[in-house]
Amino acid sequence: MTQHTPTPWRVVERPSIGTNIEWGDGPECKPICIMRWTDGLRPYAEKMVKADAEFIVLACNSHDALVEACKALVAIERRKSTNECLMCGDPWNAHHESCQVLAAQKALALATKGEGA
Repeated sequence: MTQHTPTPWRVVERPSIGTNIEWGDGPECKPICIMRWTDGLRPYAEKMVKADAEFIVLACNSHDALVEACKALVAIERRKSTNECLMCGDPWNAHHESCQVLAAQKALALATKGEGA
């Protein structure tokens, strides 16, 4: 499977082009997507395009953290049938569950900020 462009991505306003989703800084900056609006719908479309770009960037930058949060939550559910910690293999106890819950909470908190893991 082809790899996606590394995160973090960001929204950049380019007055002559429109709203870009870009990766990298300075001369290394590379556009991932150029989002344009139809002149007849400006300025409403301009605001909507920027909001769409910000949502796309948040989702992409949050992906890895959300996957980690899901893995931690699945591990908690799976341990009910195995009675051992799926992180280290030790017999299950409340300490292991709280560690996995905290890991999931941390990953979700980072994801909602768009910072990834």
